[in-house]
Amino acid sequence: VDPMVHASAEERFLDLVAKQQVALELTQAVHSGMIKALRESIKKARERGVLTKDFRDPSGEGLLRKAELRLAEAQRGVMDELRAAIAAGGIVQLQRALAQAEDDEVEDSDGLIQQGRDKLRKVMEHKRRIQLLKNALETNDVELLKASIEECERDDLEGEVDLTMAKRRLEALERAARKMEMAGAGVLKPTG
Repeated sequence: VDPMVHASAEERFLDLVAKQQVALELTQAVHSGMIKALRESIKKARERGVLTKDFRDPSGEGLLRKAELRLAEAQRGVMDELRAAIAAGGIVQLQRALAQAEDDEVEDSDGLIQQGRDKLRKVMEHKRRIQLLKNALETNDVELLKASIEECERDDLEGEVDLTMAKRRLEALERAARKMEMAGAGVLKPTG
């Protein structure tokens, strides 16, 4: 056998083995449904020269095409989860959905990831303001309580906290402070 023919046949054989290895990786990625694995195996397949029609299944669909469709489906699923988390507004669900979308580097032509970040920031800020109000109520700090009530009113958190009770508490603290000032100035006479 001519050495050139032999070398060419060996090269084609090695190329076929490499393509079969890539096909195995594609198959595993399709079955796992993991975005990163799908993206990486698709990239490898393209670099190896695998065509969308190569390695057809019984229905006639090529393995690379199947992987591309599975990748698109998985990315849609991640974005659907993010969309649902934004609508639900729960911190944990939103954090999880955002982390997955960012970690998987999902294509986001609609700006949904930024919308999720904004929603999470808003929810976290509301929680911070609610906690500040609770702290102000516990410490009896008139100025802190006044400021936290104003912030809660500005953010329309009436349904999440009892601002009426907080305002009554503020009024009581202000009355007590005025009495203390008057007593200190000698205006009030001690009883007893």
